[in-house]
Amino acid sequence: GDDDKDGASNLLEFATNSNPATSGSGARTYGRLHTLGGDSVLTLTVATRSGAAFSGAVQQTATKDKVIYTVEGSDDLAAWNSVVISELNPADSAAVQATLSLPVLDAGWEWHSFRTDGGTSTDPRDLIRLSVAAQP
Repeated sequence: GDDDKDGASNLLEFATNSNPATSGSGARTYGRLHTLGGDSVLTLTVATRSGAAFSGAVQQTATKDKVIYTVEGSDDLAAWNSVVISELNPADSAAVQATLSLPVLDAGWEWHSFRTDGGTSTDPRDLIRLSVAAQP
């Protein structure tokens, strides 16, 4: 559902510590180009339930409190498993997050930052997104 009619599903807003009952509250996801290892890379910082443990060889997935979080990448908007996504280490996460104006999260929530596999000098077409689903 989308009770507040803002275009973001109630599940997506809840999963990212936003308010699904308030229009204009949107998902708490923040994309940014950031220099890591001497090249600009596409990053995505997302709010999740605390303790979400991401893993995966191509996309990063975590299940926490019956929400399945998936961060995935693409070169063309058609195949969303064509770009390797990795979660940033704590130092790089802190560096990326310091450049964003992130809201303070409620208790029980935390930030995670991810990156695409290539830098803009060698791979200028990467895209990255978060999807959420309810655990069956």
